[in-house]
Amino acid sequence: MGKYGAYGDYQLTTSTVTSGKQSQRLTMTGTGGIYQDVAVSGNTLYDLNGRINISSLQSGAVKLVVNYFDSSGKAISGLAVTELSTLNVWTTFGGTIKTPTGAVVARIHIHMDSSSGGIFVVDMVNFKKTTDGNMLGNGDFEASQIGGVADGWGKYGAYGDYQLTTSTVTSGTQAQKIGMTGIGGLYQEVAVSAESSYTLSGRINIVNLLSEKVKLIVNYYDSSGRMISGVTLAEVSVLNIWTTVGGTIKPPMGAVSARVHFHMTSSSGGTFVVDKVEFKKS
Repeated sequence: MGKYGAYGDYQLTTSTVTSGKQSQRLTMTGTGGIYQDVAVSGNTLYDLNGRINISSLQSGAVKLVVNYFDSSGKAISGLAVTELSTLNVWTTFGGTIKTPTGAVVARIHIHMDSSSGGIFVVDMVNFKKTTDGNMLGNGDFEASQIGGVADGWGKYGAYGDYQLTTSTVTSGTQAQKIGMTGIGGLYQEVAVSAESSYTLSGRINIVNLLSEKVKLIVNYYDSSGRMISGVTLAEVSVLNIWTTVGGTIKPPMGAVSARVHFHMTSSSGGTFVVDKVEFKKS
């Protein structure tokens, strides 16, 4: 990675991490950030995503920007893929991009657009030729884990025993197993646009559940972090079978992020497994 723009204090941190042991922390005095040049082919689809946690920002936004260059180094075009300003939450950003004809390099910027500066952390950045267009980080649970929770995901609610399992799997080699003592579960926050529609799907296998359901819920938040509304896409209670859940969603006006929850509603708890979660622009 390279740095650019206003003066900044760049550090690898181990205290604010969503994958592995460290992430990149940037304290900027103004506009600027980090970048990396990647060789690409023209007129080709790629998936670009990562995770951002903004701890301080008085104005402006943190942006994911991609600029394209030809073989002579001349800029062809560029686009802002995501803009974020919500504080103190890990948000997955990105999407599927198509390179213009003649592009041989894509310059990926994670960029604070604020004259007054601020502080943010970046982790789990991934760029690859598109295979499925999934906007989630580690939606297949095949990466590593922190405290039993798959990289890119968070836990909430009652005390739970979180483990990556290889014995109850519907895709790949790992899935997320959650043993809850009460209400709670697993979530990931994803940057969205109110002008777009998205499809969300995943698979649930409930091992034991004395009462209530396991639900797939999406809550929408504005740029200040205030919840706007939410929707329940699925409720499952059948045991010991993989059930596919999901649907098409359209964020409400003002929404900048969607928080995807796999949520046990039983006060007496239970155990369930989640696998193959996909969130795509329709």
